[in-house]
Amino acid sequence: MAENIRVLVVDDEQIARLTLQRIVQVGKYDVVTVGSGEEAIAALNAEHFDVMLLDLNMPGMSGLDVLADPIAASPDLKVIVLTAYGSMETAIQALRFHVHDYLVKPISKEQVLTSIAQALESRTLLESRMSEAKPSLTETTRRAIYQIDNGVVIDCDRRVVSWSTLYIHLTPTEAKLMHAFLDSPGIVLNPSDLVSFSHGFRSDQLEAARILRPVFSRLRSKLIPIPGAQDWIRNVRGAGYVFEAPVTKV
Repeated sequence: MAENIRVLVVDDEQIARLTLQRIVQVGKYDVVTVGSGEEAIAALNAEHFDVMLLDLNMPGMSGLDVLADPIAASPDLKVIVLTAYGSMETAIQALRFHVHDYLVKPISKEQVLTSIAQALESRTLLESRMSEAKPSLTETTRRAIYQIDNGVVIDCDRRVVSWSTLYIHLTPTEAKLMHAFLDSPGIVLNPSDLVSFSHGFRSDQLEAARILRPVFSRLRSKLIPIPGAQDWIRNVRGAGYVFEAPVTKV
């Protein structure tokens, strides 16, 4: 499993980044390091990560600022916050963003690896419970294979978009959103329902739109090699999003 797990390390101190990078590599996880909150947001928008080790006390965009960005709210991402200043106020602020763990520096190798393992285990348990709570949805997802009229095949179960010899892998959230659209082509879906289906929690329309915007941006970037794919999902101002392409369920 570790071979497929990607960890983002965010810390403004180079020595701390290198130390955390080596620790994560001991666990045989793929690791990317960045030195600022701004770089963290850019990385999260550009790539998929399973776990983020996030220093709270950074100049410029702080760790709390990163947590406040909608891209960090993805259920695909487990966040472990790190700080040298273990104040109760800071801990409470971080925990409001539903972070997985809060570690106070200096941090041992065992603490980091144990926290990552527990974060991944908690995500697996959550996905299992959601599947048990929605058996009909799970059953539908197993057979959720769709074909677009230009020969593109989208397998929402395997989370793969295939076209000719090209294979594009989707994150769990991206696959859930595609499933929702492909099951209702031509129908405008409101942001709150999409977030509830893909992220597992309710939010108002404005907040839901903020959460979805970076997800759709990253998804469109992935689909660039497929002609016309960037126009599949259209924003209907004030109403939601609609999938505009002929779809056949396989």
